Amino acid sequence: MDAKPDHKNQTQLPPELQDQLKAFQKQLWQVKIAEAILAGFLGLFVSYLLVFGLDRFVETPAMIRLAILLAGVSLFALFAPMMLRRWVWGHREKSQLARLIASKYPVLGDRLLGAVELAKQDANTETLSPALRRAALENVSREAKAKNLEKALPASKKGRLAFATLLLFSAVAMALLFMPDAGVNALKRWLMPLSDTPRYTFARLDNLPKTMVVPYGEAFPLDITLSASSATAPNEAKARFSGKDWIVTEKSRGGGYHFDLPGQQAITFLDVQVGDVIKKIRIEPLIRPSLESLTAIVTPPEYLQQKPRELEVRTGYLSAVEGSQVTLKGTTSRALAELSVGPAIGDNVKAVHANLGAENGIFKAKPDSAEFTLSPMTLTKDSFDLPISWKDMHDLENRDQYKLTIESSEDIPPAAYAQNVPRQRLILEEETLEFEALAEDDWGLKTVGLVWQGQSTLPTDQPGASGEIILKDGGPNARRITENVSFSPKAYGITPQKLTLRVFTNDYYPGRERVYSQEIQIQILTKDQHA
Repeated sequence: MDAKPDHKNQTQLPPELQDQLKAFQKQLWQVKIAEAILAGFLGLFVSYLLVFGLDRFVETPAMIRLAILLAGVSLFALFAPMMLRRWVWGHREKSQLARLIASKYPVLGDRLLGAVELAKQDANTETLSPALRRAALENVSREAKAKNLEKALPASKKGRLAFATLLLFSAVAMALLFMPDAGVNALKRWLMPLSDTPRYTFARLDNLPKTMVVPYGEAFPLDITLSASSATAPNEAKARFSGKDWIVTEKSRGGGYHFDLPGQQAITFLDVQVGDVIKKIRIEPLIRPSLESLTAIVTPPEYLQQKPRELEVRTGYLSAVEGSQVTLKGTTSRALAELSVGPAIGDNVKAVHANLGAENGIFKAKPDSAEFTLSPMTLTKDSFDLPISWKDMHDLENRDQYKLTIESSEDIPPAAYAQNVPRQRLILEEETLEFEALAEDDWGLKTVGLVWQGQSTLPTDQPGASGEIILKDGGPNARRITENVSFSPKAYGITPQKLTLRVFTNDYYPGRERVYSQEIQIQILTKDQHA
């Protein structure tokens, strides 16, 4: 077996050469460690300033911010260790240093490498002469002493890196000192790219929506207001639809911006830019909510003794008798947020207002409901127009205000007629007078009857005949009654005389007297008078 080398018998490099190599190694390590540290900080400053700069112009996406952070940190986490591994751990041995020196001084480098190998050999080996070995090492030491080994160091970027790092550090410091809100905001968004930290802007806006529901195909306004905390107040704002030209508007005296935007018929996006604020608004066109049906539940006055009626309102006109209660029920094409009723238009509508049952005539619709029911209105003697408007859950209003005309009709007296009979007639007491009794009313007839009053035509102390009969009973819903009448004076014990007949009727209106038809004059004769 080969004998292991005895390190105690190895010839050491001359002290001066060792010191020279150590100094060379120290300088190498100092330069490369400094470069690694500076490069790491440079990457961090560049990545932070990149996020800060991008945020001034656009809403930097979270994934891009994450990529920028990883790229900046990688100089510290990956590049710097690679540099240290190459230049520090890779140049610990004297032979490694000799090879590096050979890149500048090839002859000296080869001799240094040979000297290092010669110093490692065992002095007890018979083929080696210790005196020759020492002489060779001293010769290499003298040759190395005559060279400036610093020139063999790789080109240093420390100065440029230090200058760039100092410059970028100054930029970071200025951003944090002179624009602290923006600087700290960018720092948060850089360090925590996946967080929901909103982008800081020097211009700030109040309540700019992410989605706008607008009337289908109609031009619509957009009003933008600067926030009180806005650091800047740009002189103009601009907006554009996807793929369209910019629409520019100047700042108003009130400090806001007003746009009149063209109508849209499909979902699109609107880009809005005010200073460094860039927003994207989703524009969703919808057809305005419409009234699909309107029904009136009319409860007649109590004296009419009629049940409530449900009437479909189609023409914007409704008529009901005075004193009726009217309840309106409607259905719209979309769920409502608000329903506005009135103010009523007419000569005297105070009573109507008092019965609307809502402050200022505004009703809050049921959540997510397209149906509404108004409080009952008691009709006075005055007719009126009732405007109705509504707003859906998207704040879209009906295009044209709906106006319902409600006519309050008077309960006029009924009418009574005696038909198919002459107004004057001569008859015998046993004859029969035939005619038709007719009564009509808008709301309901109680009865129809016949009344007579006589006047004697002969000298006598007896008064003329008088009486009445009920021809037919009506009812709350009887609006027309006809009855064939056969009147024979003899049947009612009426003697020859002058007799006045009248048809009468009455309705349900409280306190109203009978209504009579025109008179029928009958002259009842004896047979002798007739002859």
